[in-house]
Amino acid sequence: MKCPPPTSGFFPDKNNCAYFLQCTSNKRYRTRCPGGTLFDEHIKRCNHKEFVTCWSKIKCPHPMGLFSHPHDCGKYLNCFANIPYVQSCPAGLHFNMAMGYCDFPSNAMCATGGNKGHGNKGHGKTHKKLLFDLKTLFGI
Repeated sequence: MKCPPPTSGFFPDKNNCAYFLQCTSNKRYRTRCPGGTLFDEHIKRCNHKEFVTCWSKIKCPHPMGLFSHPHDCGKYLNCFANIPYVQSCPAGLHFNMAMGYCDFPSNAMCATGGNKGHGNKGHGKTHKKLLFDLKTLFGI
């Protein structure tokens, strides 16, 4: 992602509102907001999450868990405290909503158009379990 004009300033990360882009002299730095805060596009800095509406409009169907991305089969939402952290599956894999991990497209049966509020209802796999599942899948 390139820095938008003007080439200096603070800009929202289009994939995750817990991060922002700091652009200086055509160099881009992706920075995470401190815990409990999200990037507020209106004031161009991190602000308490209850005062910020993320521009992406992606919402968590439940406060915690892993859920399919509403528009991209190769991504998923890692929801924590109702904040959607958009994460990507390894290349060529899709998020398998039923299993709660990245899987081969033929197994994932993803239909872009979202999770329609269903999913693992907060009983999602943890990062450790997701990593284990990926290791098992790839035999590493």
